[in-house]
Amino acid sequence: MKDVVSSIKFLKGGPRELIFFNPHDVKAAIVTCGGLCPGLNVVIREIVMSLHFNYEVPEVWGIMWGY
Repeated sequence: MKDVVSSIKFLKGGPRELIFFNPHDVKAAIVTCGGLCPGLNVVIREIVMSLHFNYEVPEVWGIMWGY
């Protein structure tokens, strides 16, 4: 039987050297759902900043009222 701990894989965070989509053709959307979540504004801001400055994605949309 395979050990559960040794089967867990983690992906390195941060910008990728090779990406699948051309960032100039991407339109990204961010949607959240649920109740209060402390710190969520910071997470959304970092996603937007990373898409804009690291990947140069021209459009990032926010979906109002959740999913």
